Amino acid sequence: MSICTGLKQQAGDGMGEKKERGRFTLRFNEGDPIHEAAIGLLELQSPRTKAQYVANAVVYYNEHFRQEPQPLNASIISKEAVVAIVKEILRQEGMGQEKAKEQAITARLVEGSVAPVMPSTAQEVDDDSEMDDRTRRLIAGALSAFRSRG
Repeated sequence: MSICTGLKQQAGDGMGEKKERGRFTLRFNEGDPIHEAAIGLLELQSPRTKAQYVANAVVYYNEHFRQEPQPLNASIISKEAVVAIVKEILRQEGMGQEKAKEQAITARLVEGSVAPVMPSTAQEVDDDSEMDDRTRRLIAGALSAFRSRG
């Protein structure tokens, strides 16, 4: 016996398919640097090209990184750490990319002894992992995206 309640079936409730298979709603976490970078990139797209942009990215990622494990949660970094990274990126851009790269390489080589004096607030951030480098690249990309909009 079937009873009609008049309620719509929800996607993922196991009771049928979605009303519109090609329609998705995404909510990004603005506290996550990866999500923040994605927000910046999507804001650069016109309303009619966002779906194609996301589709291209998903298919490319699946084809090239299928074997890599999917991250369940990106690590959350503090606002202070993001501010420090942004300040360092802006400082490096101000003094030139080459000089900044040389100083970064020198700082890594001198690990364990006294590092060269670099007037940077980025030392507040743990220089420990490659996540910091990845986060810096993502933030730099987001900054670049915001600059190109203005």
